[in-house]
Amino acid sequence: MSGMGMGPFNNNDSLKSVTDAVKGVLNQGKPQVDLPDSITPQHISDAANDVRQNAVTLSDKNKIITQHMQKITGAETTHGNVAAFANEVQRNLSK
Repeated sequence: MSGMGMGPFNNNDSLKSVTDAVKGVLNQGKPQVDLPDSITPQHISDAANDVRQNAVTLSDKNKIITQHMQKITGAETTHGNVAAFANEVQRNLSK
């Protein structure tokens, strides 16, 4: 039983905890908030390229990503959407 009482498997009497842990692992690469339909892979690529060319600090990166998101969605921008967009841009930067 070494280590079984820790982490996502700490509720050993329930199959639900195992199922939830597996779902969490499988969904790791997916954004928690869906991106608006108006955002295309080109938008993500454009934002990533802008970050590569112009961001010096983390603050610069966040500002660039937020500005790109606002240009695309306008008043519909939410913190969750910006976070999902930022995750997709970061994934593009990591390529």
